[in-house]
Formats: sequence, structure tokens, C-alpha cells
Amino acid sequence: MLSLGNLRVLVAVAETGGVRAAAKRLNRTPSAISMSLKQLEDSLGSPLFEGDRKIHPTKFGHFTIEAALDLLKHYDNVCASILAYSRDEISRCTAASVTSFAAAVLPEAIRLVKARSKNFEVMLREIHSNRMADAVAEGLVDVGFGRIGMVRPDVLATPLFTDRYSLVCHAGHPLTKLSRPLEWCEIEREPFISFDSYADHDCAGLAKLSKSARFYVSSASSAFALVSAEIGVAILPQMASHVAPTTVRFLQINDPAASRVVGVLVRRGKKLSPATKMLIETSREVLSRTDSSLKQHEA
Repeated sequence: MLSLGNLRVLVAVAETGGVRAAAKRLNRTPSAISMSLKQLEDSLGSPLFEGDRKIHPTKFGHFTIEAALDLLKHYDNVCASILAYSRDEISRCTAASVTSFAAAVLPEAIRLVKARSKNFEVMLREIHSNRMADAVAEGLVDVGFGRIGMVRPDVLATPLFTDRYSLVCHAGHPLTKLSRPLEWCEIEREPFISFDSYADHDCAGLAKLSKSARFYVSSASSAFALVSAEIGVAILPQMASHVAPTTVRFLQINDPAASRVVGVLVRRGKKLSPATKMLIETSREVLSRTDSSLKQHEA
């Protein structure tokens, strides 16, 4: 069985760039660090670094470091939750969210929970919807707020609301002068900025655009930056308008399928902490008064 202590040593060596720096961070001797690495490599049966200086990880080393980071984060989160609960506190919550929900709903929800329970602790991570179910199932987070797509059988997804997708273009774009929703054929003429997660979307128009895209981004902020620079147009959920710069405009699309269902994702059978339950319920409360254009789903 692998030692958590040895995995911490591996991560420290990788992050600090060597044995001596890792020894200083962990308050141990360099020889003790080297011994821990040797024990780990012996257990795994494969070298983790190239050469003796332990600076450049092998291909196997990179994989092991990433896996160790996820494992240690989960372990530390569980320990923190147990300790908080033992002190009769509301406990701790780790949450993942898509950018738009994290900007439009969670700040107010977290503020309200904090006001009601002074010992509330939360760790918030922004994750793409196509990675959300995995993060929940693997225990990296207690709860996820994101688009419900293909969900794993070990993850329970409960719909919160339906949000329409809109075309995002520069404020001076000719399409902004139209006083009607746009057709896909009009959007297809424009250089398109896509997200990888759109390629397998249920909306045929969005999936088609994504396949012919000339530019790809991994965040709404990057999409806004490219649109503001008049490089192309993008499609984002209407909720993303809460964090949009004044240089862009959101235009309606004439297609009911151009929408997403956003929900709460939790691991099946897992007992949620009081903090997680309160964050979910308070998010519903905030949603009820956030945006009248959202179609709310019953709890």
C-alpha cells in the first residue's frame, strides 16, 4: 500500500524543484526525502524522476504526481470536514462550479450562509461541465453546480434551472442592429470561438458550429477577450452576461434547443455535510430572485 507521507514528499519535490528545497518545506533532512522517494519508487516499480537530481519527472512520474495531488486534496478535505464536525461546527464544503454560476449565484449564496453560520468554510473550484461528474464521483468536491449532460451512474444530478444560450459578439457588430432572434445560418458566417465541451452538445446548431470553429478557449473570460478584440463571435449561456464586459453584447438565438439544464451534482449514497446542504439550499434561494429569464426547476 502506498504511503500518504511518501506521496506528500513526491509532490513537494515536484513543486519545489528538488530534494533540498522539498526538505526545507517539509522540515526534514535531504536524506530522509531521498529515502521516501526511493521507498515510493520501490513500491511502484518504476522511476519517478530522470537522473539523481530529482528535477525532471519521468512520464510515469508526471502521472503519479497529478494523481497524488488529487488524492491528497481529497484526503485533506475529508480530514478538515471531520475535525470541523467534531467541534460542533457547521463544517466545511468543497464545491465545483461552472464560471457563470460561480459568478452570478454562489457569491451571494456563500455570503448568506456565512452570515447565518459564522464557522462556515468553503473551497470553490471552477470546473468545466464535462469534468464535473468525474470530480464529484472521485470525491474531489462535495457538490458540483454545472450543466447536466451525460452523468455517471454513481452521481445524482438534480436540475436547478434551464438557461438559454446566446450569441456573444462585439458591441459594434452589425448583428446587434437586428431586432429579432438570430438564425443559425446567420451565425455560421462568422468566425466562431468555441469551447471543447460544445462538440458533443445536444443542440445540433451549436455542435455543428463547434466542429467548424477556428478558435478555441477554455474559459468565458478568454471568450470575452477574443470577442472584445473582434476576432470572432462566441456562444455562451445567458447567465454569463453577469460577468460580461461592456464591450460585448448577448443576442438571442431562434432555437429552443439552444439551452442548457444546470443542476446540482452529488455522489450517490454520500452523506452530505451540513455546510454542503446549506450551500445547496441557499443557492436555490438566491436563484429564485437572480434572473427572471431562467426557468426554475422544483427541488
